[in-house]
Amino acid sequence: MSTLITGQTWGDNVDSVRAYLLREAEQPFGVLRPKLGATWREFGASLERVSDAQAQFIPASGEGEDAWGIAEVLRHVASIQPIMEQRVRLLGTGQSADGIARTHSGYLAHVDTRRITDLLAALDQSYADLVDAIATIDGRERLDTLAAHRRFGELNCRGWIAMHTLHLQDHARQIGRIKRMNGYPAG
Repeated sequence: MSTLITGQTWGDNVDSVRAYLLREAEQPFGVLRPKLGATWREFGASLERVSDAQAQFIPASGEGEDAWGIAEVLRHVASIQPIMEQRVRLLGTGQSADGIARTHSGYLAHVDTRRITDLLAALDQSYADLVDAIATIDGRERLDTLAAHRRFGELNCRGWIAMHTLHLQDHARQIGRIKRMNGYPAG
């Protein structure tokens, strides 16, 4: 996709993002899974050679997610992926996802460490579980079972994977911005 539709324009582009997610939700997992995998590798590349000191760096200013350092970004993604895995598995098997914890943009509840090695391990495990959920339902997923995203409305299991792909892209860009900030440790 040539234009950025996440990050700083999230709230202003609700209709175009929703339209994109609905188009992607029509694609089979055979199309969505490689996009998710490529984005996961991009996200991982943004973390290459990040030290504990760099992960602990906190921006001097900002509010909400803009006040996060790399450790908070990783805690957030590692906390969200298990919820995404549950949601995709439930929706894909025709079950309601209403019992899953409601989250907000600052959701960090599942992961309390800020050590880079622990964060990377939590990320790898939660991503492996998400990929397993997709594999479990692939080819027989239900598309009529929906769950509402707080901004983009009702999505099926495929739409949630498309949403998570955008989410990871957004946070990879955020990590890049953090690395360019004044005061970011050299190593």
